[in-house]
Amino acid sequence: METAKIEFRGLVKGHVIYLEQDSGMPDGQPVTVSLEARPLSGEDEGRQRLLSAAGGWAGDDEEGLNEFLQWYRRERKAHWPEVE
Repeated sequence: METAKIEFRGLVKGHVIYLEQDSGMPDGQPVTVSLEARPLSGEDEGRQRLLSAAGGWAGDDEEGLNEFLQWYRRERKAHWPEVE
């Protein structure tokens, strides 16, 4: 049986690789994966930095995070000097 070699780009997150497009393979299809890191573009690098910085909030619920951010803004604004 002949095996097909197809190249895809994707993003690694832990033990999962997210492909940029559909592989066309059925779920459960055994595959062999060879990884080759590629340089990040400016947009990819910015996205990666944002995800790294926000990763601490990954397990938080959206409502709790919004409440915290609103509280933080109020606290920060309360300590701003008056502008004349």
